[in-house]
Amino acid sequence: MTFQDYFHLMKSGLRERISDEELCNLLLDCVVKTVPIYKMNSQELYYLDKSATSKLINGRMEISDRIINHISDEVVTKSIVQYFAEKIVPRLQPATGELRQQMLCALQKDAACTPAMGTIFAALSKADAPALFFATAFLYVLTAPYQTRPTSTASSFPAAYDLTLSCITSEQHLDHAIHSIPFAEAIPFPSASVYKEILEAYKDISSIDRASLDEHRKTWGAALPAVKAVMLPLMTNTRVSIQESVQTCIREFAEEHDISLADDFFDVGDLREYKSSISTSFQILGQQEDPVPFGTGLEQGKYQKIQSLPKKIAEYQKRLALEKLFDDTFVLRLGLTNDSSLADESIHVSLYLPKDACYQREDLEENDRAQVESVRSDYRFSDLFFIPKAEEYLAYGETRTSPPQSLKHIPFVPPLMVSEQEYFDEVWDDIFPYSIFQHGDEFCIQLHFDQLNPKTSAAFPRMILLKHPVDSIRYQIQSKHAPEAITGELHLPAEETE
Repeated sequence: MTFQDYFHLMKSGLRERISDEELCNLLLDCVVKTVPIYKMNSQELYYLDKSATSKLINGRMEISDRIINHISDEVVTKSIVQYFAEKIVPRLQPATGELRQQMLCALQKDAACTPAMGTIFAALSKADAPALFFATAFLYVLTAPYQTRPTSTASSFPAAYDLTLSCITSEQHLDHAIHSIPFAEAIPFPSASVYKEILEAYKDISSIDRASLDEHRKTWGAALPAVKAVMLPLMTNTRVSIQESVQTCIREFAEEHDISLADDFFDVGDLREYKSSISTSFQILGQQEDPVPFGTGLEQGKYQKIQSLPKKIAEYQKRLALEKLFDDTFVLRLGLTNDSSLADESIHVSLYLPKDACYQREDLEENDRAQVESVRSDYRFSDLFFIPKAEEYLAYGETRTSPPQSLKHIPFVPPLMVSEQEYFDEVWDDIFPYSIFQHGDEFCIQLHFDQLNPKTSAAFPRMILLKHPVDSIRYQIQSKHAPEAITGELHLPAEETE
């Protein structure tokens, strides 16, 4: 891993854009300002101008021996971690995990990196001290690149083109073309399917009128005396009535959607609520037991349908609110394929999308407040963005060597000492486990796969939200076993570009 590799990785992780000249000197200052090192025949500190910086980061010039010769100075090695903690890490994106993993991958593939050093870097990359990892890696790249290296590039590992990116189409197939799908068509549980279930429930309940209940009770009544003879000594009963809140919910939805209700819609016949005398004794002692409706199968069936209807209505309303919230939004469902005959590990994927096309959590604030609150209070929010396993590809979780962290549920009341906005930000990050940072006029979206077996494809964990469709997607893939970074680009299908 060369200084140039280190430089470009660090630049990709910056919070804000700075010039190559500024970043290069910022890194080298950990030696230049500590020793210190001055320009020749001058009292000014050593500094790379724009021309020298360009030559250095493009590999046409090496770092001055005046810097290299002082890398091992005790004053440098003792202060470099503190320097990175104060000067470098604050200028990086808040979450440095993906950057550290990318750098670890590059270090472990380096010809000069011994297994022992690789183990050390792996341990440092997982520690809660990013400055220590980045500083140690920087000391390494300022020395190891100048060691004698093997010239052969032969490898038994997969070739770069063996790892490829694909889009998942509406028909659940993988395609090497871009498929931007409208949000409502892409989510696995659309409101339309729930609405259809609600209409069927209204229809089923309406078909069980008073006449059919009476007819059914006549055929059932012959056995009723015998049943009562066994049950009555132990139980008391009360006539069932549908709660007013349940009736109100069902009536309001019916009025809103022009569904007519018959006068006997809420009639459940001679259904009774039985409660044992033993349960009554428990209730006196402070323990509660729900009453059990008792009657004909038709009466009990109608009662259960009515009782479950408000839950379906609430589910429909939440899904509809989510669809309205993302009404003009499109999604990308992406997958990664390993076409080689060998398994690959520690795979890092970077996508580059136009900045104005990426939907961010900040965009939620521009929507109707009531819709946003409905989404925030829905604990199943994450499920709607999940990309399930299909015949052509695995679910993302199956590529992980350790169980993925369980997603946080959005509570109606945020935890103590955390604002609702702060908690929702945390939940959004859990739902969309991508590292996202600005890269010029683009957003770079990064994701890590632990492993991918040969001749296998795996979906990304969640959809990627877009404000509008995109014409192209650049991507880069790095892995433990691929000798070089993989670059590629997805485009619209040919018929859409004509």
